[in-house]
Amino acid sequence: MIIPIAIDETEEDFLLLSKNIKAEFYFAVDEDYDDEWPYKYGAVIRIRGFGLGRALDVAFEAAMRDSCEVFVRTDNHVLFPQGIKTPKYPAEMPYMCTYDGNCYGTSYITPKMETVFTWRPVAVPATAEPVMVFVRPLLEIMRWKFGCFFCTEYWGGENYNISAQSAELGYPIIVRSDYSGYHKFRPSWSPKRVDRKLPREPCLEQMPGNTYFNGITVSKIMYIIRHYKNPYIANQYDAKIAEHVRKCYINARNVGNILDVYTSLGL
Repeated sequence: MIIPIAIDETEEDFLLLSKNIKAEFYFAVDEDYDDEWPYKYGAVIRIRGFGLGRALDVAFEAAMRDSCEVFVRTDNHVLFPQGIKTPKYPAEMPYMCTYDGNCYGTSYITPKMETVFTWRPVAVPATAEPVMVFVRPLLEIMRWKFGCFFCTEYWGGENYNISAQSAELGYPIIVRSDYSGYHKFRPSWSPKRVDRKLPREPCLEQMPGNTYFNGITVSKIMYIIRHYKNPYIANQYDAKIAEHVRKCYINARNVGNILDVYTSLGL
């Protein structure tokens, strides 16, 4: 189980998450992460610099080296009352609920159709839900074809990217109906997370505004560049920022077309 641990994540939430879980735990953290509690429960994978997508990618690689066969990506603040089921599909996810028990297929209070949360089909071409399960053979193909798993460096596009890559390989995320994940929604950003110096991130510092939120913008632009033949149809695309992203990040390259996947699934 691979869990990104931001600077404001708590041990109490992890203990609730792991209550019904039997797994090897890999905690993905930024360079400036200084809490010690994750070391009590598993391997801590520390990256140089900063970025959720980057940290998840390195942690997945560590689990691959350790010969893991099933990979569960989850946030730290999720409950699994029925545990995690043995996967039936190469790429899948539990039926998602809010932390207070509203189960309609999403972990967010105000889901939107554009994010394929509410009234979604069984097969999800791309999702931002914070729980996904992959089997090793699919990840090996993904790494060979795309060069990475969570190929957008920061928070904001990382889950869309890996789920889109899986779908482009012919394996959209299948939503399981026989167990659920309950995700704690956070209505605001912790200053501890967003108001801090970020090491080794000159490309983010060159952009105006808060460096952390710049990372979110970059991550979304990376996802659009990688998965849309015509990026201008994506409402969050910004050509000027995209030019900056292409210069700064090797992963900002086109690798597929998610709209073709939606069409092939009849969506």
